[in-house]
Amino acid sequence: RLWLFAGSAAGQRFNDLWMFNMELQVWFEFARDAETSPPAMEDHIAVWDPGGLALWIFGGYDGTDFLQELWRFTAGSWTRWPTS
Repeated sequence: RLWLFAGSAAGQRFNDLWMFNMELQVWFEFARDAETSPPAMEDHIAVWDPGGLALWIFGGYDGTDFLQELWRFTAGSWTRWPTS
């Protein structure tokens, strides 16, 4: 699997999530929920955790601020994790 989250183009930031299934050679877009999804951003870090079957996102830039947020995507939903 190849995961793609957010980014920017022509000054607009996105918070869309895509997964490429290499066996099927098909992209899948996951639905967004404005209340539970991370904000639109760019310049973040993403890591896939194969043991926990989760995508982790940290940091990023929302156009105004550099974010210090940690997000986890698993089982089709996002959770914001506390940071210290």
